[in-house]
Amino acid sequence: MQAMDLPDATTLTVENFTIDGTTLGQYAATRVRERLASSFRHHEYAPRFIVAVKEDGELIGVAGWGKLEFASRTWGLFLSSVSRDYRGQGVGTALVQERLRRIKQETQKGRILVSTKHRKRFEKLGFRSVDYDEELSLHLMLKNLDALRSHRAS
Repeated sequence: MQAMDLPDATTLTVENFTIDGTTLGQYAATRVRERLASSFRHHEYAPRFIVAVKEDGELIGVAGWGKLEFASRTWGLFLSSVSRDYRGQGVGTALVQERLRRIKQETQKGRILVSTKHRKRFEKLGFRSVDYDEELSLHLMLKNLDALRSHRAS
């Protein structure tokens, strides 16, 4: 993600985490923008973000990942958003696959965590559900990094 993507990435993320006109506090525009902008800091635990962009330059997806600072060899996937007009077209899956590829470039050991409503998508990519939050309808999913190699081979 580049600095010029920040306004569109912020708007897209806030829109994706707004339900019935209500945005949860952690997804308020100021906080999302701050989190996205923190990726421009260069340190080991700085979050990283990628964007999906159409040929005409329209930003249609944004997704983050990073090392979890107080959990050894653990990575998290977060703030995944796809424009409503482009859902169901593989953009979200492509963003997950690209983040997995980039994590694998850095390490072969550890695990990846994600909190998601898209259980089936992540199961297809080798994750397993380890917890479920009924109130938020979110699965906590886990993937062992060693499984990245075996999943790709199958």
